[in-house]
Amino acid sequence: MKKVFKYKVKEGASETMFRILEYPVYQVDSRMDGKICRITLSYPIDKNIKKDYLDEYKNDTLWQIEVYGILEKEFLVVQSLLEDLDEFVFAAK
Repeated sequence: MKKVFKYKVKEGASETMFRILEYPVYQVDSRMDGKICRITLSYPIDKNIKKDYLDEYKNDTLWQIEVYGILEKEFLVVQSLLEDLDEFVFAAK
């Protein structure tokens, strides 16, 4: 079975996620910026984003993503910081 990578993380997304997440240290990495990814899980925004940012991101979705080429961990990013790819990337599982 192949994994389908159909999103790209926007440049600077890691800075935004470091600022808005309650515990960003293990969930965000600058290596994710500009890379292709796939969504693996969803997380509740209200339990993971700092209270100061809840109003701004209340209509967004918080995703756990696998970044193509980074095998050791997955990251968290909001939907608004992802871009759809014109063509999907397929990788062996």
